[in-house]
Amino acid sequence: MSYVYNPFTGILDRDTKNSGDSTTAERLTVTKIAGETISALQMVYADNDTDVLVANNSTYNEAKTIGLALNAANATDDVTVLLFGQHEDNSFSFTLNEPLFLTSS
Repeated sequence: MSYVYNPFTGILDRDTKNSGDSTTAERLTVTKIAGETISALQMVYADNDTDVLVANNSTYNEAKTIGLALNAANATDDVTVLLFGQHEDNSFSFTLNEPLFLTSS
């Protein structure tokens, strides 16, 4: 089963356009520089034009996520960030059609 995350609404929807074929789903990714150690599938925010950091709900600026880190990276390594589109992972346990919120966990 595949899903499409819409960052504008915060909703994770079931992908009905592509009949489960994740290779044809529309995606928007960018490569940024990790400003700290980032694990794969962590939400990140833009520290500046080139660097991203792990999103945190403790301050407003750190909570402004731009996307999902698709790979793990150490500080100064490249990290691919999913800004929009579909991503499949067996560890996801999100409820369909419900908004996602950045929390401390």
